[in-house]
Amino acid sequence: MSINDVASNVLISNALTSGAQTASFSGTGVDGDNCVAKGVQLLMGVVTANDATNYFSLALEHSDDNITYVAFPESEVKTTATLVAGDKVALQYDGVKRYFRLAGTEVGTASIILSAYGVCLPMDLPIVKL
Repeated sequence: MSINDVASNVLISNALTSGAQTASFSGTGVDGDNCVAKGVQLLMGVVTANDATNYFSLALEHSDDNITYVAFPESEVKTTATLVAGDKVALQYDGVKRYFRLAGTEVGTASIILSAYGVCLPMDLPIVKL
């Protein structure tokens, strides 16, 4: 019996190694080739020094070659001290470049426990049988 529903065909990949982030960071590139829906899911752990002058700004970057990345400005979600433990944040990538990744910019002095994974819905989904 083959599994041919949409949920069983979503591609999941590591976008950031889980752990404490105490400085600006760049995640792992996610290959969105031949995908119609792309994004990054983030799971927050403990957030410290989180106030108006100490926080992380989270956004996506994109690339043609998985080497040189530039900001994808439409993706910026959180730029103030609004991240809290237990947050689940989704960033959608709707650009045209093949690769995308999570980027975090530390403002002031902050730290966050963070995990992230890339999600892609392939263009060539099997025919669903009901």
